[in-house]
Amino acid sequence: LQSSSLKFNFNQHKNGNGNTSHLMEAVQVFTTDETDLYGGDYWRQIVFYKILLDNQKIKNWKMLSGEIDFIEKNEKTNQFLKAKIPVSRDETAFVTELIKSSYQKIMNHEFTEGCGKDECSWCSFVRKHIEENNVDR
Repeated sequence: LQSSSLKFNFNQHKNGNGNTSHLMEAVQVFTTDETDLYGGDYWRQIVFYKILLDNQKIKNWKMLSGEIDFIEKNEKTNQFLKAKIPVSRDETAFVTELIKSSYQKIMNHEFTEGCGKDECSWCSFVRKHIEENNVDR
């Protein structure tokens, strides 16, 4: 945490060199476009940290932004890559609803929904292990 009183920027250190294309995909925010609806992994992680901090009752902290810092130099740029991720109220509300709906699906044992992409490891797992077992029944 980088703090100035109760307001701070949250820093997350990541292994690797932050391959530029992977970094851009990982920090992508949510959009209304169905293909990018849920944003990137690092973006969701930073928003999740904000939700956790907003809901803890011990300190009156206010998270201003998150930052991903890679601990190895990027091979192309020979620099340490970092990505600052501001988090808006709308983004926090979006991820909060995503958490609630995911929790409800878990409680309802709804595990087969995926993105439908051929290269998706989860969708491949569902097709191979769940859907083919349901056909046999």
